[in-house]
Amino acid sequence: MRRVRTLSEFHYNRVFIDATALASEARLHAELRFKLGLPSDYAANWDALVDCLSSIGDPDAHLCRYWEYTPTKRLVLSVRGFSSPDVDPTLLTSLAAAVASANDRLRDGAVENRIWMEFTFDPNG
Repeated sequence: MRRVRTLSEFHYNRVFIDATALASEARLHAELRFKLGLPSDYAANWDALVDCLSSIGDPDAHLCRYWEYTPTKRLVLSVRGFSSPDVDPTLLTSLAAAVASANDRLRDGAVENRIWMEFTFDPNG
């Protein structure tokens, strides 16, 4: 019999990204640098973000300073206020593509860590 895993067994960290950060690429990368503890020499581009996110299973990489290495940990990027008119859909697409690329690298490296994205809508927006 196969045992079903519960959400609490996934050991996830949630990082909140304010939707206003999706107004410009520079602002989004600054928010990600701060919230994820990316290195001071982080290049603030999509390739650098993929490199950092795909290192979360490697305790020696030190590219996501706030990431606590645990083999089955999940990172949830939670975009708050997604319905804001300030959100640039192109940036959202680029962020989603970066997360997908990082997950592909993690999977290819046989690492169980994964990055999820979730979106919350502002009912007043």
